[in-house]
Amino acid sequence: MKTFRYIALLSMLTALLLSAILGNAAQAANWLMLQGTEPPNAKKAHNLWGFAQPGYVNDRSDDPDGLTAGFAANNGERLAMTQVAPWFDDNERFYPRRLRFGARGRFSGLLENSFTSKMNYFVFAEAASSLMTHDPLGERERFLALDHASLTFNHIPGARIRVGLFQTPGPEETFQAVHTQDYIEFTDFIAREKLERFTDGAAQPAASPDSPSLGVAQNTAYGFNAERGWGIQVFDSFLYGQPLPLKN
Repeated sequence: MKTFRYIALLSMLTALLLSAILGNAAQAANWLMLQGTEPPNAKKAHNLWGFAQPGYVNDRSDDPDGLTAGFAANNGERLAMTQVAPWFDDNERFYPRRLRFGARGRFSGLLENSFTSKMNYFVFAEAASSLMTHDPLGERERFLALDHASLTFNHIPGARIRVGLFQTPGPEETFQAVHTQDYIEFTDFIAREKLERFTDGAAQPAASPDSPSLGVAQNTAYGFNAERGWGIQVFDSFLYGQPLPLKN
């Protein structure tokens, strides 16, 4: 079976803040500080930003043919891997691969006081049709999916505390802006091992009595983690050879 997959990324609109923060991902970046904190002397208290990534897929794979025995029923049927995710019902489609927007910054106005002045927030949402907003192999279940929703407390020198929903530490590839990545798709390792699909219930086929715990993909409680999760993170960053700061 010959497989030809053409994916055209037609355009991407990235806000200036996104480019400034993530645009130089080819070099070493301190992702904990970039995503979890705000510059201490930033002129703006709040920054609205986002990006769109339209895409076009045309998969020209041949349908399976010549299969025998128990696989013969698949002859003439398209494989899921040759269809456009997350719908898996067509091999050609123009669609938004990513459509994300949000805000980040620090508290101001009536919300600013001696305690909140050392805090910052990060809220980001996904509106595109993707595995973040769809039930795998099913219908879309949410119009928006949270990508980030976190608060960072910068009160303790050497121990900033971030709570909420945010990216988990991992490979550089999962942090890079889409326009700086080497490939259109994630590498196989990241797609299989890092972008977890959670399961619920059992999907035991009648002919497979030895696998009663085989799960089925589900979308409750963020069934697709997209390299983020709910939790608490304690972190900070220091310059080598310099004393630890006495205050943040």
